[in-house]
Amino acid sequence: MERARRMIDELVWEKEFDGRFEDKWHAIETFERHNEEVEQRVPTERLLVYDVKEGWGPLYELLGVEVPEDKPFAHLNDTNAFRAMVRRRLTFALAAPVMMVLAVMVLLSLRKRYRR
Repeated sequence: MERARRMIDELVWEKEFDGRFEDKWHAIETFERHNEEVEQRVPTERLLVYDVKEGWGPLYELLGVEVPEDKPFAHLNDTNAFRAMVRRRLTFALAAPVMMVLAVMVLLSLRKRYRR
C-alpha cells in the first residue's frame, strides 16, 4: 500500500500537478488540459464525455448493452458522501495523536504504580 501511495504522489501530485495541487486554478487548468488531450487522442466513436448526472444511459449505450431497469444508478461519491469521508479522515488524523499521548500517559502512570 505504501508503494502505491508513493507512486501516486510521484506520478499524479508531483508530475501531473507540478506539486501544486493545492493551487486551485493550477489544478483546474491541469485537469482541463488533460481532458483536452484525451479528447484529441481517443477516436470519437470510442470516447464518452460523460457527466454522472446522466445516469446509466450513456455508459450502456457506448458499451452496446441494455440499461438494467432493476439497478438504480450508484451515488457513492456524491458531495455529502465525500464530505463525510473527509470529516472521518480529519477526525482520525486529529484523534490519533491525542490517543497516543493518552496511551503513553496511562502506561507511564501504570509503570510508576507498579514500580513502588
